Amino acid sequence: MPQFQTALPSPALPSTRRLFQTLLVLWAALCVLTAGAGQIAPPVDAAQTAVSADAAQMAAPIDAVQVPVPPYSARVLDTSGTLNTAQVAALNEQILALEADTRAAVVVFMLPTTGVEAIEEYAMRVFEKWKLGDTKRDDGILILVATEDRRMRIEVGQGLEGSVPDVLAGRIIDEQMKPRFQRSDYAGGLQAAIDHIGAAVRGDVQPMEDTGRGVTPFGWAFLASLLWGFAIGAARARRKWKWKWPVTMGVAAALPLVAAAALKAPGLAIVMLTFPVPLAFALGFGCGRSRTLRRVVGGIALVICLMAGIAYAVGANSFGLGFLYVAGGAVACLLLGIIGAGAYMAFKRSLLEFGVRCAVVAGIVGYVAFKNPPDLLFMDWESWLPTGIAAGLAMLFGFFPGSVSTSSGGGSSSSSSSSSSSSSRSSSGGSSSGGGASGSW
Repeated sequence: MPQFQTALPSPALPSTRRLFQTLLVLWAALCVLTAGAGQIAPPVDAAQTAVSADAAQMAAPIDAVQVPVPPYSARVLDTSGTLNTAQVAALNEQILALEADTRAAVVVFMLPTTGVEAIEEYAMRVFEKWKLGDTKRDDGILILVATEDRRMRIEVGQGLEGSVPDVLAGRIIDEQMKPRFQRSDYAGGLQAAIDHIGAAVRGDVQPMEDTGRGVTPFGWAFLASLLWGFAIGAARARRKWKWKWPVTMGVAAALPLVAAAALKAPGLAIVMLTFPVPLAFALGFGCGRSRTLRRVVGGIALVICLMAGIAYAVGANSFGLGFLYVAGGAVACLLLGIIGAGAYMAFKRSLLEFGVRCAVVAGIVGYVAFKNPPDLLFMDWESWLPTGIAAGLAMLFGFFPGSVSTSSGGGSSSSSSSSSSSSSRSSSGGSSSGGGASGSW
């Protein structure tokens, strides 16, 4: 009896891989369409362009121009008319006494507004133009107040950043200046600020430490929700519970909802359930299924705990910047590992597929570099940010699907995935590297 053989269809590609490939194609198509729209745009007459530019310049608001910095004329300069003559004289005597005692050059400058500039940028311009302090000691301090903006800043020269750190400057603003400014006692707020600055410069008091290092209730709720989502995901992956997926998702969302209700902050629940808790659940689920991922996550958690302990022991002010560099490097290495693994798997699976992915990534990066030309001499590192970000995202989305592989022999398939101010010295006066603090009232 003849036997008929029926050809069985090959198994379909995994939905995850197909989804990433679809997103990649859509992204590339969007870039091509954008570039094509720019190429076929109708030419604009030069005279029309000039007229449009002139019209835009005439229509620009007056306050779009930077507020000029007046020449240095006194230790207390009030162009807003807030202080009377007696108050200006009292502040000037207080500053002179401090300068005679410590040689620190304190200057008070009150103006109506800083215009389109942030108060930090305007304070830097004032400091650079006035050259506050001695050239060698860099002991200048600027107290800047913009009355209409209701903003204030204490700009500290480099030589006094040890005596008046940013934490102390911020505390002076919040505890001495802000309450008095809210009562319209501007002279009293300035006098109190100068008194505390003088005490810090003379060394009469120890610089204030940041007492806000403790975790807030919202912080504890955030951490507890993350750990809860991770634990639920790990338990679900290990098949400890026989609950269905809707019940599991409800249990994972229970703690964030309870915490938000206890803190009377419904926005906290929305934020937590939008991204952090689902991410923690997915990470816990992956750790429950993959031994390799458990080791990676455990190693990262151990490094973070060690660095946090060291930061707590030596102080956050001296360890914070190094911690940020190390954390950024760890994240970059993790992303490079994911990209490298995906590229290797795509290369092993199909040379043509690998070439197409490389071409798409190169096209996206080239398009971004064409629209935002970087500095080829590496004099301006910030010009490379758009190209670098585009390269990282393009490679991540372009090669991450390569980590999904299928095999049709024997009717089995397997898949694996991994996730995860400089300052210039002046020869004629002091300079500031941006140290200080700002505030409002």
